[in-house]
Amino acid sequence: MRVGISLTSNYPDAADPRLGARWMIERAGAARRAGLHSLFVGDQHVSPTPYYQNTAILGRLLAEWGEAPAGCLFLLPLWHPVLVAEQIGTLAAIAQGRFIMQCGLGWGEARFAAMSANIKVRPSAFEEALDIIQRLLAGETVSSARRFRIAEASLALRPGRARRGLDRR
Repeated sequence: MRVGISLTSNYPDAADPRLGARWMIERAGAARRAGLHSLFVGDQHVSPTPYYQNTAILGRLLAEWGEAPAGCLFLLPLWHPVLVAEQIGTLAAIAQGRFIMQCGLGWGEARFAAMSANIKVRPSAFEEALDIIQRLLAGETVSSARRFRIAEASLALRPGRARRGLDRR
């Protein structure tokens, strides 16, 4: 059995925003010293309480983490897929170990509206975004005239495993 940790990124009681970030950094270091198998952070947008965004905070946490797998959640209907693929490429380059992308649908009509997304089409938006991200990470040049309008996008910075074919374990 493998045991990992998903750190909370929501610290409403921290009087100073730097304090919540410091707590996350300390917890990541403690998890590494405890020998936990993996480290993850979540994704949330337009939160009513202080919430540390996944890609920025994970980039910092990776300095504490070492060679064990790490990753973050992306609520795909709320992100542009080219940006997600670029974030994954960057995080995978920073990570000493394997990078794992988690993905979800998201929730909350007000959150979707604030991000200019339609909650009613989130399943199809999720599927479309995931397809585009996988193709970009596999090295394809992608164009799309559907929900996400993309003209000949490609990535120069891709995770090592994606260069040899997507690892879907």
